[in-house]
Amino acid sequence: MEKEKKRDCICVRRIKAYGYHGVLQKENEFGQWFFVSLKMRLPLTLAATRDDLAFTVDYARAVALAKESVEARPPFQLIEKLAGTIAEKILNAFPQLEEIEVEVHKPTAPVDAETEDISVTIVRGREDFRE
Repeated sequence: MEKEKKRDCICVRRIKAYGYHGVLQKENEFGQWFFVSLKMRLPLTLAATRDDLAFTVDYARAVALAKESVEARPPFQLIEKLAGTIAEKILNAFPQLEEIEVEVHKPTAPVDAETEDISVTIVRGREDFRE
């Protein structure tokens, strides 16, 4: 049995941004806070040995892309679409990324129950965007 390939990871937790995504009109009109977490998997050996940003992901830029997606208009109905859009933008921006995990939290989602949080997590690799 082949040994699973180990991947290094850059993690960013709970990027806070205000957006207007949702199925209900009031969500599109008034908006709410969203939180986005990223796990970006890529080999970090060269970055660790050469101390050079060219061999890694500029996480400030990745954060900006996620925040920009949350704040974008027109809004999406589903946070699944938002998560997929964030994944695609970040994968396109950083060709050295092998895989990204995007978790979108919508803690004040309008549901008829008290919840601590509602979130969607997706994992995408380069092969997911090839035609």
